[in-house]
Amino acid sequence: MLEVGNHGLTIREQRAQFSLWAEMAAPLLISTDVARLSPRALRILSNAAVIAVDQDPLGAQAMRVKQSGNVDILSRPLANGDHAIVFFNKGMRSEQASLNLDRLRLNSGHYRLQNLWTNQVIWIHHRITAEIPSHGVMMYRLHAVP
Repeated sequence: MLEVGNHGLTIREQRAQFSLWAEMAAPLLISTDVARLSPRALRILSNAAVIAVDQDPLGAQAMRVKQSGNVDILSRPLANGDHAIVFFNKGMRSEQASLNLDRLRLNSGHYRLQNLWTNQVIWIHHRITAEIPSHGVMMYRLHAVP
């Protein structure tokens, strides 16, 4: 069960757990007293963009597409042709990692990349590069632009 809202995990680790569960299309079972949730934990559990990835009708689970140092990069296809991508840093220090999009066998030259935790959108060409904090994630929705 999800530990978001319980003691023992930092907010960063709670966000990482929620992101990984969503990326794996796992049931989002909450194991805490929702009446006592902190505002930060509530924001994690109610992130509509991350929940949409979890509940995507294609139901595909993520696959690890790259490992770089302590960073695992996972990707899963979504029903509308987008991809959900998570960079997960298991290490004790912040790390930078990148993913060449040809690993996903995508043929577009332009992509819309949305950070699902900040809602920031950037336009990229062939590579995602991210700085991932210790025990943290960067979670994205990638849309190919024809």
